[in-house]
This record gives sequence, structure tokens and C-alpha cells, in this order.
Amino acid sequence: MASWVDRFTENLEQYAGTEAMRRLMAGREPVSPADPAVTKARWIGALMEDLESELDPKTVLYILEATGRGCIGQSLLDRAVEIYEQADDPEEFLDRLNEERIGGGHLRLQGDLIRGHYDRCYCAWVNAEPGLVSSTFCYCSVGWLKELFETVLDEPVEVRFLQTVLGGGDRCEFIVTPSTLAAD
Repeated sequence: MASWVDRFTENLEQYAGTEAMRRLMAGREPVSPADPAVTKARWIGALMEDLESELDPKTVLYILEATGRGCIGQSLLDRAVEIYEQADDPEEFLDRLNEERIGGGHLRLQGDLIRGHYDRCYCAWVNAEPGLVSSTFCYCSVGWLKELFETVLDEPVEVRFLQTVLGGGDRCEFIVTPSTLAAD
């Protein structure tokens, strides 16, 4: 699996173009998953500052969401699909995801929505120094959650964060709006 930086660079080029990718990545020291957590957080923090100052907000969101979609592993997606297929109803599905800590472990059905939260920021690229990174970075998690639920439900979903650790919240709280669950 490609590293976060590799996926990000590919998505930056796809959504902002080769010239923008070269300009934004030029002069940056290489960073890898093996680097200390604070090094990665500082690198992402500086990158986010440049992205937000040089690109339009919609492009930044597309880049981050696409990168987040690539962070979820196929084996996790396969397991979530298996759980969904074995569950008798949406509540059992979410309970089983929670038991296996897929999606943060705090998912619940609330009317036609899935509401959930992470107790902390789980991204190893930024969680060592959350104050250094713009909350816009959380669109990476939006992509991760979309990939999870769109793969399982086989249809588009919307994901909206109510609060995030990077945005100053005490946890990352989100709502997923899937049309399949709304129809049950």
C-alpha cells in the first residue's frame, strides 16, 4: 500500500494539476511513516498552510477526501461488507462494527442517520501535534468514512463532522447520511 504522502501527491496532481503539485511539493524534505510523529505532524501542518493559501477550498477538499479514501485497507473493507451481509438489520450491523472497532467504535443509528465519534484523532500523521494542523485536514477522514460506508452500502453517502480534535473539539464527532438506511 502506498504511503499517505504518495497518495496525497497523486491526488494533488490529479485535482490541482502537475504544475501545482510540483510547486507545492518542491523543496519539502521527504517524510515517511517511519519518521517521528511530531515530524510528520509539522510536515502536514506546513503542507496544509500552503494548500489553503494557494488552492481554492473545493480543490483542497477533493484532494484530502480522495487521499482518505485510499487510507482504508481492502481487508477492512472486506470485513465490513461481511459484517453487513451477516447482520439482520442496520442496528446489528453498527453494533458489530463497534465490537470490532471499525469506524471508531461508537456508531449508532439515529433516525435515518449514523452518528459516531472517535475518542481522539486516529491519524498517525497528525495526532502527535493536533494544534499544528488545520481542521481542513479532517476531510481525509471524511474520505475514509465515505469509502467505508459507500463500499458496504454500495451507494453514495454524505459525511459531516460536528466537531474534530484538530478543530479544537474534545473528540471527532460525525454524521453519515446513507439513503439505504433511511429506506429501512
